[in-house]
Amino acid sequence: SQPPLVVHRFGLLTKFSKGGFTANWNRRAFALIGSSLFYEKDFDTLAVMPKLFSQLLPSCEVLSWAAGASPHNNVFAIRFADDQELLLLAADTPIDKFAWMEALTKALADPPCPTSRVTTLLSNLSLDTTQRHVLQSQVEDAMLARSAASRAPHSLRAAGVHQHLDSLDGPPIEPSSPGFGRLLDKLMPDIFKNL
Repeated sequence: SQPPLVVHRFGLLTKFSKGGFTANWNRRAFALIGSSLFYEKDFDTLAVMPKLFSQLLPSCEVLSWAAGASPHNNVFAIRFADDQELLLLAADTPIDKFAWMEALTKALADPPCPTSRVTTLLSNLSLDTTQRHVLQSQVEDAMLARSAASRAPHSLRAAGVHQHLDSLDGPPIEPSSPGFGRLLDKLMPDIFKNL
């Protein structure tokens, strides 16, 4: 019998990558299942060909990264006890940052997820009634904010207010991947019927 695995969280994050002489930040789709953090270029690919980003261990630490210490906001880190290197990730909002940090911390003691089970677990994902109402209210809030932003004076939009409001359509509400809508329709069809 296979151990029970929990899909703790999925959404878009920006990961720090170092290769050779260069370092850059790349936006990717992530899923935290059990103690395994998977990623891929977009949600469609994540659902069928996930890559293991990190296998969390009970000795890992999940740390908040100081504002201004990187070119991105809402950065957090995963540190392994035996390694001085940090895995850096950036969320779209402070709420997402702390939700990811909480989920990662909870997942430290969970069993690892075999890559072969990711597709099944993501396709069987369902939300309870409370989660559906929360997600639906987030979608409605984001739609209202975007509507208000489109009516905002040009000076506010030029001052960066529109960039903050644009982040409201980030994960888990409306990630930029066109395939994510199909994934959401498959995973949570009832949420979008009432919008």
